Amino acid sequence: MSTDPAINPDFAKYNGYFNQVLFDYYNPVSILKQNTNEGTSRVLNLSLKGTYEIVKGLNIDAFYSIQKQW
Repeated sequence: MSTDPAINPDFAKYNGYFNQVLFDYYNPVSILKQNTNEGTSRVLNLSLKGTYEIVKGLNIDAFYSIQKQW
């Protein structure tokens, strides 16, 4: 059994991190340093309400809302 270095500048292909192309083999140091989860999200929330008095004491209300995400 051998121990592989976590970082080796000779491995330019993997940004200096030692990696092997074997089943279930990974370098935990490279995973911590290289994995990034970045994302952006845009959300639009729009709501409208209108009230109309038909006769004194009798109102009608209208509501509209929309949510859009892209």
